[in-house]
Amino acid sequence: MKAAKTLMLFKKLRNSMMLFNMLTVSFVTLTAFAVIYFTTYMNIERENARKLEFASTMLYPRGNAPRIGYDPRRRPPADTQPPESPEERYELILAEIANSRVTLNELLLTLIAIAAFVLIALMFVSYYFAVRAVRPIEEGYNKQKQFIADASHELRTPLAVIGANVDAIVSSGNETVDSQKEWFGYIRAELKRTGKLVDDLLYLAKSENIMREDSFPFDLSAVCETVCASMEAALYDAGKFLKTDITSGVTITADSEKITQALYILLDNAGKYTPQGGEIAVSLIKESDKAVIRVMNIGDGISPDDLPRIFDRFYRADSSRSAETGGYGLGLSIAKTIAENSGGTIAAESANGVTIFEIKLRRKKTIPN
Repeated sequence: MKAAKTLMLFKKLRNSMMLFNMLTVSFVTLTAFAVIYFTTYMNIERENARKLEFASTMLYPRGNAPRIGYDPRRRPPADTQPPESPEERYELILAEIANSRVTLNELLLTLIAIAAFVLIALMFVSYYFAVRAVRPIEEGYNKQKQFIADASHELRTPLAVIGANVDAIVSSGNETVDSQKEWFGYIRAELKRTGKLVDDLLYLAKSENIMREDSFPFDLSAVCETVCASMEAALYDAGKFLKTDITSGVTITADSEKITQALYILLDNAGKYTPQGGEIAVSLIKESDKAVIRVMNIGDGISPDDLPRIFDRFYRADSSRSAETGGYGLGLSIAKTIAENSGGTIAAESANGVTIFEIKLRRKKTIPN
């Protein structure tokens, strides 16, 4: 029922925009056509009046009145009427006036036909643009709705674990606190995971305002070296190998803590999806005015169907593996937000079991001495 009401709301909004566009453009179009027609009408009537005045002067010069019963349209005998007599000219002027009024009527019919065609075309064009204008709003609403549903689902699991451990503690009321440290440890671990989830959700919610991160110049090469050094031991313990190729002296202007977080996310993600004995490679190079970070790992790869969605919030390509790797499916979304808020871009490609994540950031310009 609620979904149907929402659908009707967007449909009503689309129809309102379409109606507004049609009324606005129709009013302008009809006003323009009316101005054209009445301007032409007044000009033709003014010209007809001038022609009639001229014809009257030609037939009755110096104010001579016509004879009673005289009909200027009745042509005298040909042997007595000189060529191009005033009466003939008068008839020609009357014919021109009649033709001008026929032309005026044709103009009116033409404008009506054009207006009808414009209104029909306008209806389709207005519908097209109304749909395009409403679509981002509808997509944003659906994403927000999905985001709330996913967040609620992810929060339900740690809360259920905490509740189960609290029940276990309550059911063994005679036990000492020391004997129940295991349950408290589980609760503490879930609270920590829940707190991290809430922090991530708050960061992503704030990023909707498209606010840039705090920007200061820093040595990106040193940050990459530090992150790789801190992750190398953990990866080695998991049977995975880390190779680095980091260009020295690469400086950018951004939030160093956020860039560090994005690097940890990419390395952690690569570690989760690299099999034992596999290799992870991290490189930092200069490319024109950009600093380019690439994190490559060898594994199962990402399917073409999943690749466009890997930066979506809560999206996990393999739900069965997510239970093993942990996490909430927010890491890559956070990395994307950090890169974009730092004035850069992030992209991913995967083929033949090789997955590469690439972050491009604008380098700090150096001023020669």
